[in-house]
Amino acid sequence: MNGAVSSWKKFCKGFRYAGAGVWYCVRTERNFRVHLVAGVAVLRLSAFYELTKGEWAVLLLAIGGVLGAELLNTAVERAVDLISPKPHPLAKAAKDAAAGGVLIAAIAAAAVGVVLLWDTAIFERIIGYYLLSGGFRRAEVLCFLLLGGWFAFGFSSSKDESAELMKKKPFIQRDEGAEDSYSCRQNQRL
Repeated sequence: MNGAVSSWKKFCKGFRYAGAGVWYCVRTERNFRVHLVAGVAVLRLSAFYELTKGEWAVLLLAIGGVLGAELLNTAVERAVDLISPKPHPLAKAAKDAAAGGVLIAAIAAAAVGVVLLWDTAIFERIIGYYLLSGGFRRAEVLCFLLLGGWFAFGFSSSKDESAELMKKKPFIQRDEGAEDSYSCRQNQRL
């Protein structure tokens, strides 16, 4: 029985670590926040459409794909910064490729949005609902724009958080006795 409890605790710790990674990106990555706000806006406006379950699934996968790509991009950037603190052509290539992955995911998500949501009649209905109706709906748009803009562009916990993390004991260290510079040994977590 203790093995099952221990296994369950490890399973739950995995979710905690994943949540910490998402929260790290929310706090430190402007582009992650921009994509998050855009995803929320698309989901809110999608309520005006009569999407099938399959269309909803594609839309959610597209939004999740962009956010997942942003998380992976951040992981690659931080790992490269840790391994190669000085500029190096291979470090630049790794970071550029990771950013390119986000770009491809974002373009694909935008294409999904155009295919599923491009309908001028519904655009007119959305404009009528929000801008030509009463003040409450206009206030909803204004609040979303202000809060979304602040969250995407103004919210940040620490500009130098990555620099602070670099000073801490690393999770993975290079093995000094190894023949190649890429042999690593695992250390305790931060």
